[in-house]
This record gives sequence, structure tokens and C-alpha cells, in this order.
Amino acid sequence: MLLGRRLSLAVLLAVIGALVGCGGGDEGSATNSATAGDSGASTRTVSKECEDPRVITAADWNKGAKQLPDVADQQKLAGKRVAFIGFGQDNVWSAWVFKAVKCEAEANGAEAKFIGPPSFDAQVQFQLVSDLSVSRNYDALVIVPNDSTSIGPALKKLVAAEVPAISVLQPAGPNVLSMENQIPGLTGNVIEDLTVNAETMADGVIDACEAHDPCQVAVLWGARALAFDKVKPKIFEAKIKSHPNIKIVCEADAGYSQDLGRTTATDCLQANPKLNVLASQADQQTRGAEASISAAGRTFGLGEGDVKIVSAYGTMHGVEQVRAGKWVQTSYNRAQGLGAAATRLALLAIAGQDVPEANRFIVQDRDFDSVPNQLTRKALEEHPEVKGQWEG
Repeated sequence: MLLGRRLSLAVLLAVIGALVGCGGGDEGSATNSATAGDSGASTRTVSKECEDPRVITAADWNKGAKQLPDVADQQKLAGKRVAFIGFGQDNVWSAWVFKAVKCEAEANGAEAKFIGPPSFDAQVQFQLVSDLSVSRNYDALVIVPNDSTSIGPALKKLVAAEVPAISVLQPAGPNVLSMENQIPGLTGNVIEDLTVNAETMADGVIDACEAHDPCQVAVLWGARALAFDKVKPKIFEAKIKSHPNIKIVCEADAGYSQDLGRTTATDCLQANPKLNVLASQADQQTRGAEASISAAGRTFGLGEGDVKIVSAYGTMHGVEQVRAGKWVQTSYNRAQGLGAAATRLALLAIAGQDVPEANRFIVQDRDFDSVPNQLTRKALEEHPEVKGQWEG
């Protein structure tokens, strides 16, 4: 494969299905009985997966600058249903988000269901939202938009139908970098800051290149054909341009896939055997690149001759690798926090409980907790509670 190659349309469609993860889905609906925490509430059914210690609680996510109130009257949520639309039901990142959606709903006496799409498809998402605005067979929607611009008209119909809706990861609307609500009447946005994302990767590269001049860097992007990935390279380049020792010798899309991470890293290493730093936009494609580094007879770690790895989106594996000194850093994606906060906003809206307007736009990089987005070994030593909120 050639360096800096563009993904063919067929390949792009295949890897988009793995966006921010691959495989996975709802882990099943085995249930047991548990007593609700609110006084006077009757015994309610809680899904087995909500007993998984890896599933976070409100004490984990609701402690930052924009705390959300508890639902004051959970009796209003009896029989209420929240629909979840993710990147795809075959997408593992969406599956981890849905764990938090489901468990937050059940903790408050409501239900949640992952209604689609089967795989990454913006048109199917649009149709699902449009149908929901007509049928109103769910009481609220939590959605991870595949395309934040094209989903806008469907969400406006949902707002007109008075169904609460919350956009997750990206703000719904034409500007993926916006820090304010772009759809009047939308219940909320619970997002990541893409500027922070790209600048965090740049900071990691700057740190990793400090001892090298020149410093040869390979960058594995996700899928730059997509709006939320298209904006990242310019932000990244603006941050590193004042560091003339940094030389980008290879750039490619690795499609959020371990397989493409491995093959693209192999290409980069073959063309640049003295590569100093590998920067990747996703831990799962970084995981694939680990095998390529080893196959090329190189090692990865923090040593002078190691390929230094700078990654993103903080899987459990990635956090472990940073703690072990195998990677320079990853970034903190609070996948479950995003889903839980969005669901709490939905439940509060269903219950008719007011939330300050400022708290309806939540940014995971600063509003959930005091953990820095740049998860270095030092940062993880200072925050031993951070384990990663998803695996891919």
C-alpha cells in the first residue's frame, strides 16, 4: 500500500462500520430483581449487565462542573422508554455507551432499547428518527449521529413532536466544533471537544519528539471523509508547526480498525524504518499497529530506541499500556459518561424537571471530572481510578 493513500469507497464503507470500535452489541437482557434506591419504590428489574463492575455509576460521571440533579419523582418514569441510536448495533463503542444508557434508565425506573441502525448508516439513522417523531412510541431519544449535519431536519421534527432528544459525542447541527446548541428546542448535547482531541494528540507528539531531531512521525487518522475526523488534521498541524524537528513522514486512514491499523503501520514502517513516533487517532487501530512494530523488529515503549506511541480514545487496553510504560499516552474518552449523562437529561425532561440551560450542553473533556484529557503515565498515577470506560 502507498503512503498517504486514500481509502477506496468500498473499503471506507467497510471500516466505517467499525467506527470507534468493531463488533459488539447489546450483551443480552438477563435480569434479576433489585430494590430501587428511592424510598417507597417497589422492587424493579435490573439487567444482569448493569451488575458488571465495569459499568460506571452516577458517582463516577456526575461530579464535575455541570452536575445534573437526581430525578425527584421517579414514579413519573414508570413505564417510560428511552430509544438509543448509536453508530451501529455492530459497533462496540456504541455498545459500551448503551450499557450506560440502559443502566441509567433502569436505575431510575425507566427502560432503554438500542433501536439501530444495524451498522453505520446515516440514512437509516435519519429514517429511524423521522419514524419516531411520527409514532412517538418512545418517550425520549439518545443519539450518536453518524452525520451531525444531515440528522438535523429529523431532530427538528422530533422537537416539534415534543419528544426529548439528546445528541452524544458530536453536537447535532452543521458545525462539529460548535460549543453551543444548534437546534432550537433540542433537550441537550453531551459531546467531546474535537479541538481538545486533536491538540492532545499534537501535545503527545511534541513530548515524544523532544529527544529527536529530526523526529520522524507517522500519523494514523480514523476516516477523514467523515465530518468529525475531517477537522482534526488542521488543528493538529497548527499545534506542531512551531516545532521544526517534527517531520510527518507518513499519513493514512486506519478506519478505527485493528486490521487496518496493522497494515497501514506496516506500510509506514517499511518506508520509514527509523520511525520515531507513531500517532494514532484510535486505540484499536493502535493495537493493530503494535503487531506491525514488533514484526518490523522494533520495540515500542519509552526508551530512546523505541517507537513511541501516542494514541487516542482511551480503551481499557490503552490505559493499561500507558500505565505499563508501553505507550506515551492515550486520550480520555468517557464513553459511558457520555451515555449516562445524556440519559439523565432525557429522564429529567420526561419527568418535567427543569435543568439550567448551561447544563444542557456538556463537554466530556471538562464537565465530568478533573481528570486531564491527556492520559500520560503521570496523569494515571495521579488518577488511579481511571481504568478506561470501554474496550475495542
